[in-house]
Amino acid sequence: MRDFIHKAFGHESFLKNILLLVSGTLLAQVISFLASPVLTRLYSPASYGEFGLFTACTAIAGALICFRYELALVIPRSKEHAAALFCLAVICCCINTVCITLLITAAGKYAGFALVSGHAFIRYIVFPIYIFCSGISSICNYWYTREGKFKYLAKRQVAYTILTVLAELCFAWLLTGDSGLGLVLGSTLALGGTTLFLFMSIIKQDWADIKQVRWRDIRKEAWRYREFPLFSSWTAVFNTLSFSLPSLMLSAYFNSETVGCYNLGYKILDLPISLIGTSVAQAFYPNIREQDTPDKKKQAALTVLRHLFETGFVPLALISIAAPWIFSIIFGEEWLVTGYYVRLLAPWLFLVFIASPVSDLYIVLNRQKEHLIMNIAMLAVRFLSLYIGGRLRHDRVAIGLFGAAGAVMWILNMTYILSKVGVHMGELFQIVKAGVKTGAKYLILPVLSLFFHNRSVFFISFLCGLWFLYGYYVKIRRGADGTV
Repeated sequence: MRDFIHKAFGHESFLKNILLLVSGTLLAQVISFLASPVLTRLYSPASYGEFGLFTACTAIAGALICFRYELALVIPRSKEHAAALFCLAVICCCINTVCITLLITAAGKYAGFALVSGHAFIRYIVFPIYIFCSGISSICNYWYTREGKFKYLAKRQVAYTILTVLAELCFAWLLTGDSGLGLVLGSTLALGGTTLFLFMSIIKQDWADIKQVRWRDIRKEAWRYREFPLFSSWTAVFNTLSFSLPSLMLSAYFNSETVGCYNLGYKILDLPISLIGTSVAQAFYPNIREQDTPDKKKQAALTVLRHLFETGFVPLALISIAAPWIFSIIFGEEWLVTGYYVRLLAPWLFLVFIASPVSDLYIVLNRQKEHLIMNIAMLAVRFLSLYIGGRLRHDRVAIGLFGAAGAVMWILNMTYILSKVGVHMGELFQIVKAGVKTGAKYLILPVLSLFFHNRSVFFISFLCGLWFLYGYYVKIRRGADGTV
């Protein structure tokens, strides 16, 4: 595995960073996945739907909480400038949390979007705490990324997952009949605990630099990186809105059960994105910034894109083929419909998996304006797809159109930014052609099993698909080692 990643992603420091992040995320995702069959039997789809609405609202508010100044933390060469940016981001987080809290208080009952099962406690207390911790956590993540302390990020991910699972199990027992609230409180408690750990570690280790920051330094950095609040913050809002739209609009047109089934399907498909895609993106960002010529940036982007495609194609295809059977067996019969949602979402999330790391080129190339325009277009297209599906009153049509729209827009997004470093459509087509050619033969039996309604036939075919998957990765590794 180490040799494969080394060949795929480049030099030793980049390899080490990816392995640290992947190892932490892998352990966290294993814990989360193992706990899911228990949690899905304690919490109903409606409860997950309520929790999905809460997280959608906190994600939208959290996108603006620091005005995206945290993204700039990895840019300055000087530690003094970075410390000033750190203070600036923390100040923005505090001010925006107070403003959002006052706005929710003034809105009163009209701010019911933050409620779970009608709890004002969630609206006035938990919601502000969650978005504040989310903002501070994001600042800490980018600070540790800058400092190359990826071990802290890996530990934080594992601790967050363990705390979340334990808290949700406890609240399921304590709050019988009110499980939506239990999911919210469990997630908030875990986020608060891990954020406090990261923040206090930074204060302890880097206080000597932070205490030297003066107001003039903060004002200077705020002006120098003004494009982040002017463009990147709104880009983040529109991008977050795009991901949160299903929870908001499915609840409006259908019910909490539909939202809950969608959210569980999204969570399972998001596992490889969190495991590999996000980890690669976090290490790719500072690495691509160090490339001093357009040709080096192009080669770095193509290398990451090629190997992410080869890594994700067959596993996501197998998951989507077997999804209805997997979800009904592992999570319970009431989650069967989630498997059909997964089939509709898989192409979109596969493109997110391979393209999200190279999207950091928008920041590296200082093209935040174009990124903002692209995200506005994504939001409009996704809104239209869900609106059409909602008006037709068919949940699978709505989710299918949403997934298709997301896939098309991510293709456009990826090809546009890659063209700015000299990548041509022909080169992208060769990556797709090679990846599909390598992986297609491992999917023949699972695909054929779709035409049989006998579960035994399907089960045998799926096991064969897993065996072929092993051979698929052996071939990729040999290719990375240069032996094929």
